[in-house]
Amino acid sequence: LGGQVIRLSPSSTDYVNPLDINLNYSDEENPLALKSDFVLSFCELIMGSKTGLEAIEKTVIDRAVQKIYQPYFADPRPENMPILGDLYECLRAQQEEQAQELATALELYVFGSLNYLNHRTNVNVDNRVACYDISGLGQNLKKPGMLTVQNNIWQRTIVNRYAGKTTRIY
Repeated sequence: LGGQVIRLSPSSTDYVNPLDINLNYSDEENPLALKSDFVLSFCELIMGSKTGLEAIEKTVIDRAVQKIYQPYFADPRPENMPILGDLYECLRAQQEEQAQELATALELYVFGSLNYLNHRTNVNVDNRVACYDISGLGQNLKKPGMLTVQNNIWQRTIVNRYAGKTTRIY
């Protein structure tokens, strides 16, 4: 069927960028607002707090998301798509203590041993048939990896819906 298996693991060379954004939403949807919501969920997941993100942390993240997508919106080429490292740098540049704490939490996923998600997408996620193999993700990458795959599938589902195409997920 011309499909593709996308193997997600630290030893794989297949990458799906958690910060990929699709500009082909309908006029009713704001892609940046949806992406900001995803990034808030992603950060909440990796922070590991039982109480969730505080209001100031959410504001700091939302501000950073707005900034890191500006170059991409000005020139929407794949090489301008932000990655987690861009979010990290933007958080480090902010003055609030909460921004520094958030950046520190991201270090493991940007520079550390879990930096697998800090890459631009290099696979065809728009393929007619795509299989995401997450069996190689370890315990610490499983949840952020699953969230990334879920977000990627949801973006594709929205685009398909507005194009009048049916999407099936198995």
